[in-house]
Amino acid sequence: TGAITVTFSSAVVRGLTIVDEFDGVDTTGTNGSGAVVQSATNTTASASSLTVTLAAFGSATNGATSGFAIRRTNGNLFTPDTGWTEIDDFIPGDVNARMETQWRADQDTTAVASWSDANAAGGIAIEIKEATAAAARRVFLVD
Repeated sequence: TGAITVTFSSAVVRGLTIVDEFDGVDTTGTNGSGAVVQSATNTTASASSLTVTLAAFGSATNGATSGFAIRRTNGNLFTPDTGWTEIDDFIPGDVNARMETQWRADQDTTAVASWSDANAAGGIAIEIKEATAAAARRVFLVD
């Protein structure tokens, strides 16, 4: 419970954020920060897929989640990575973009998303300490 603050590293006209909640995670640290073991990001100016690679996992009981965003042109649809479960595929009504999140309960260090035609994209992957299941999601449009 409580407020969530999203801070972008550079100026944006509009930003999108999906927040996924997980059961069975380490809730120690400031606001549950103990759940995040590591994270990695990647971007592309123009491609039809993107890979984000994590280092080796700290424990066999940890899981992974990832999120990807693209410009929504030409009816782009996300294809989640093989072995990953898509949590959300979100298209806001008034923003020319699309977001997708996915989950995996084992130690796959490579998160991949693909879509139908070349676009600018960004992605993040996160190792979650002792994650057991995705519980719910919340979607935010940040102006």
